[in-house]
Amino acid sequence: MSKIRLIKNINGIKLLKYFYSRDNRGNFSKIFSSELFYKLGFKNKVAQINLSSNIKKGTIRGFHYQKNPKNEQKIIICIRGRILDVLIDIRKKSKNFLKTYKFNLSEKKNNCIFIPKGYAHGFQSLTDNAQIIYIHSELYYKSLDTGINPFDKNLKFSWPIKVTKYSKRDSLLPFVNNSFKGIKI
Repeated sequence: MSKIRLIKNINGIKLLKYFYSRDNRGNFSKIFSSELFYKLGFKNKVAQINLSSNIKKGTIRGFHYQKNPKNEQKIIICIRGRILDVLIDIRKKSKNFLKTYKFNLSEKKNNCIFIPKGYAHGFQSLTDNAQIIYIHSELYYKSLDTGINPFDKNLKFSWPIKVTKYSKRDSLLPFVNNSFKGIKI
């Protein structure tokens, strides 16, 4: 069986193409291999797997992260539709502090992204009925859950299509200002 392949490595963020095959029964995909992801840097065990369904094109989620000591690694896979996946470098001592990174993920490209510790994560659905699987290295801790407001103009980033849906929680996340120091990794 073909392996998951590394397509691009940018600042520890890894864009991958996963195995996909189709025959008269349907299709089959290999989206995770503990051995491969360990070699790529996913050193923790898988703590939880989440599924996000996004009914309306233009829906945004993010930018989310957990504070230390439970800052986490993630693997993001779009299994239906298309999304623009966006990461913000929040590593305190990074030369790329607050830089954004954008990746188009889709079921047709059979790609996924490995996110190391130190990044806030968000996405926008570019199609109706987009579905995303998240593989997390840490359990969710409400007391450590936070993020950056997805409408923050200080990031010099704008969503590519009109925003149609977002949560009240995300709209109340803080904006980046001079007091934002990031997280220590």
